Amino acid sequence: MATIPLAAIASGADIAVGEGSVWISEGHQGHRVYRLDPKSNTIVATLPAGREPLDIGVVAGGLWVSDRGPFTASTRRRIP
Repeated sequence: MATIPLAAIASGADIAVGEGSVWISEGHQGHRVYRLDPKSNTIVATLPAGREPLDIGVVAGGLWVSDRGPFTASTRRRIP
């Protein structure tokens, strides 16, 4: 087990595991998703992920993010 420092993680944050990585969204207060390497316990990428990235999942080789858009309750998109 390891402790990995991240920027502020707010309520609504989510965690997904897939494609050899651990993915963490910032939730209601953030705009990013972090990709962590579980072997080195380091952040290997910080991805822009919309206005409020809430639910995330790794499916079919891609990271999918559900976030709150400016005029919609939820927008779903794939981050390559």
